[in-house]
Amino acid sequence: MLAGAFALSCRLLCAQQYTGPGAVEVACRGLSEPDGLAFHPVSGELYVTEAGAGRVSVVRNGSAVPVVERGWTISPDFPRWAIKKSTPESFWLNPTLNRPVSLAFDAHAHLYVLEGVPQGRLLEFIPNEQGAYTKAAVHPIAWLTKNFTWDTVRIASNGNLFVCGNVEDAQHLHFGSVLMRDGKGDWWVVDYGPFINFCGIDLSSNGGILLIGDKKYGGFSWWDVEFHVALGEIQSTLKPDTYADAIAVLPDGAFALGVKPNESGRCRVMRVDPFSEASDLLVDGLEDIGGLCVPPDDDVFYVTDSKAGLLLRCVIPPEMISAQYLIEQTKVAREVREGYTPRETPGFLRDFLLTSGVFPTKAEEETEETEKDQKASRIDWKEMTFSLKEFARNVPLIAGKVEFTPRDENVVDPIKVIEFVMFFPGDVIVKGAEATPSMTLFCSTRQSGKTEKTRRLFSGYALSRAGDTSEEAWSKESERAALSVPISTVNMKKAPTGKTVDLVFLGLGMYDDYYLNLITGAENSGSLIVEDMDGQQEIYDAKFVRIDETGRVFRNLIIAGFDPPEESDVNAIGWLNIGYSPVGSALSTGDRLKKFSSTQESVNTMIEAKTEEKKREMEQLLQKEETL
Repeated sequence: MLAGAFALSCRLLCAQQYTGPGAVEVACRGLSEPDGLAFHPVSGELYVTEAGAGRVSVVRNGSAVPVVERGWTISPDFPRWAIKKSTPESFWLNPTLNRPVSLAFDAHAHLYVLEGVPQGRLLEFIPNEQGAYTKAAVHPIAWLTKNFTWDTVRIASNGNLFVCGNVEDAQHLHFGSVLMRDGKGDWWVVDYGPFINFCGIDLSSNGGILLIGDKKYGGFSWWDVEFHVALGEIQSTLKPDTYADAIAVLPDGAFALGVKPNESGRCRVMRVDPFSEASDLLVDGLEDIGGLCVPPDDDVFYVTDSKAGLLLRCVIPPEMISAQYLIEQTKVAREVREGYTPRETPGFLRDFLLTSGVFPTKAEEETEETEKDQKASRIDWKEMTFSLKEFARNVPLIAGKVEFTPRDENVVDPIKVIEFVMFFPGDVIVKGAEATPSMTLFCSTRQSGKTEKTRRLFSGYALSRAGDTSEEAWSKESERAALSVPISTVNMKKAPTGKTVDLVFLGLGMYDDYYLNLITGAENSGSLIVEDMDGQQEIYDAKFVRIDETGRVFRNLIIAGFDPPEESDVNAIGWLNIGYSPVGSALSTGDRLKKFSSTQESVNTMIEAKTEEKKREMEQLLQKEETL
């Protein structure tokens, strides 16, 4: 385990002043204003910024060992547009950390450090062959000319880099900004505006969701990183006379919030549920809060007490840990609520189609003797790749792999799993004079291995006229019409947190009847009633969501092909792409053209200057007319 690689056991000391529902231990003492925290992706060691000493240290055996302090250099290869009067070249190349407050590692173990001062730098430290951080590159943040004090940096596994910060030089007006730099080097504005004061950002365990915290109210907002849409919001969690100063995503997908009093008093860390918005105490008694950090494979978190110079390891009690990865469930809930087709074709659907016998396997195809041109066109369905979104656009479907637990322990040979795919659910497929219910593939498997699978009662029969007479009779005209058991019906109801799906599979006296109710979205639960031909019933609890050790959610239920129009999605406002460097602009009020850069002059100044110039031209023109 990653936390196990973090060797702190030698000097873990109890801290009596810290209280909470779980164990709290001092993992390291003697730090100089410790703040940001991050785990090394290879060694698993915990790194910490020491703002008071201007260094980055690694915690080994309960002690802090400096890894970035002196003797490092900065590459002079950086964008020239960043050089201006307030930030000359010497500013960018100064090999001294000025109050480092946050750090993050990318997938290549490059260390990114933020300086927590106005116009502080974002530095990337590249390890040498021995893993030492002796050389850095500077990354100016494009377009923004305000004196931002950057607070937090985070990096996703795909290389997307996020920073947040605020302009705090005004007494009563804050201006906050959250930015993303993508893999191409372009910067995007995620969230920004006056009166906003961000307290930090964090990423979900798979990097697909960005969490943003508000300092004044302790509120949260979180975003889908891939599609740039808002997933949820909590406006306020704080009591009066307190403010927030750090956030993190906990191991179960809930939120951790560092809370400080406006005046004297102790600080605390709270757990906030993104669905219920309920909050619970995790640890109390801190003098100050620097940063929060969560290892990916343990039910603990780390927090720095900046004033006390301590690093704390805090255990989350089992009763506070959710069975689901909560922040990821908010993304699933939105997709279901809005009716969007899932982004990936689930593996359970592919496996079921292959075992259903509908599609031939490569081995089965090779037993047939066909012509050369037919052989060239064969499809290996095991290697088949297709876009679910493209497929469902033409053939809407509902598919699931649902596991069950009997409510009565005395059920003999209980049902373990049901797999099904419905094409054109709720519709009748018509081919000329022939009609058939929507196609359904179904398989119910009991503990003993006994199955009830879809089978055809008849196929290819249609009602037609016999010769030139007016008599009607069933005749086998084609293979297009069919009737199979069980027959399926479906009903879907939209709710604020997702959908309720009622599925019925009728056995027509040949199979049992199955009544399946699934609540999908925020809750992800369900039930099943199985009624046999004698009217006896079995009742089960249903489960169709699995979460692996990384927090990735496998949702074995898809509702595809019912996507709403894009314009109906009011949240899909997107993020603003501001490019890699400031964009040169030009403003003209006649035959004269004046160029300017956003790093040199503001647009307002240029407009005012051009307005005065235009006024002077008009006055001169009027004077000439008066002379004439």
